[in-house]
Amino acid sequence: MCIHKHKDNRQKELCKFLIDWIIDNLQPLYVVQSPSFCRLISELDLAFIMPDEKGIKKVIGNAYNYTLPALIKKIKLEAKNISLTTDMWTSRGGQGYI
Repeated sequence: MCIHKHKDNRQKELCKFLIDWIIDNLQPLYVVQSPSFCRLISELDLAFIMPDEKGIKKVIGNAYNYTLPALIKKIKLEAKNISLTTDMWTSRGGQGYI
């Protein structure tokens, strides 16, 4: 069986779904290094290339950088009161969390 990798736009879309899942479920970023998680994803989609923890951090950082100006504009136009908090941190074991 010959497996071809996804086109770049599909790979990015799947990576976004993965990051959404990590954030929505408060998963540690190192989940992408779990052999059983990688096996699960591979069974679901053989062509998906699992990003590493460093790649996940980069995508989250980039999303923050391009989302922040639009969010500030929307808040200025529509919000009366707002309170937000989030944090990206590293455990003593060097594992990244959001």
